[in-house]
Amino acid sequence: MKLSFSRKFKKTRYDKYIIGFLILTFLYGVIGFFVIPPIAKNALISRISKALNRPVSIEKIKINPFALSIDVINFRIIDKDGMDFMSFDGITVNFEIISAFKRALVLKEFTIGNPFVRIELDKNGNYNFSDIIKNLQESPKQETGKRSVSTETVVSTPENTVSTKESSATKSEKQPPKSGFPLNVIVKKLNINGGKIIYADKSLGQTFFTDLR
Repeated sequence: MKLSFSRKFKKTRYDKYIIGFLILTFLYGVIGFFVIPPIAKNALISRISKALNRPVSIEKIKINPFALSIDVINFRIIDKDGMDFMSFDGITVNFEIISAFKRALVLKEFTIGNPFVRIELDKNGNYNFSDIIKNLQESPKQETGKRSVSTETVVSTPENTVSTKESSATKSEKQPPKSGFPLNVIVKKLNINGGKIIYADKSLGQTFFTDLR
């Protein structure tokens, strides 16, 4: 009787573990397949568009949480003149689970399908990406810039009163910069399928095109 009860108790406990594991696996799959992709798509479009000051479109993002892979389908950056500035049919990224145990993002395979880039030099000698470089160079300065706020401290003594002023910007300069967490990216295999580069030079009065494939 005791032996039968012990076996029944163990069987019930193990069944609970199995059911709990199946539920967690199901939730993990649902979140990975259906919840995260639209959120990641909207976040990427918003951030890239804001950083480059250009319209960005992504048809679809697919995530396989079990294979640890991400597919970005039909990515486009539209230039200010309405033409494609950069695009690709798809990017496939396969991660390795070892990334969770290292201070590095280990990519087993990184594949780019039919990348396209259009470079244009206008009549004033400016490239169609000159403003992007300028904005990216100015962004770190704006983030690290500090507002100068004056603070006043009054120290009273029986003999006199001493007033001292110090700027918060001076305080921040005295403090050493905090070192960020370094993230190394290791790509074991890189594949580029197809591709096209168009270079247009309008600085000489006549448009000169070069098409590289």
